[in-house]
Amino acid sequence: GLEVFNNYHSEKQINYFSRLIMKRGALMSCGSDFHGKNKPLISIGQYKSAGNYGKYLNQSISKILNQ
Repeated sequence: GLEVFNNYHSEKQINYFSRLIMKRGALMSCGSDFHGKNKPLISIGQYKSAGNYGKYLNQSISKILNQ
């Protein structure tokens, strides 16, 4: 799998990683960890929108949880 969605990826990177993951049938994840003052662009529990890839992201999460 690959962390596709986080606060430091641009939309271009998100689209690239999402298409790559879907093409390979791999797991997609998102990062919402918090680093405080070290990385101020990251807020607790927040990540960039999954947009068109939300369904695939949810399927990936379900696969992980149901193992």
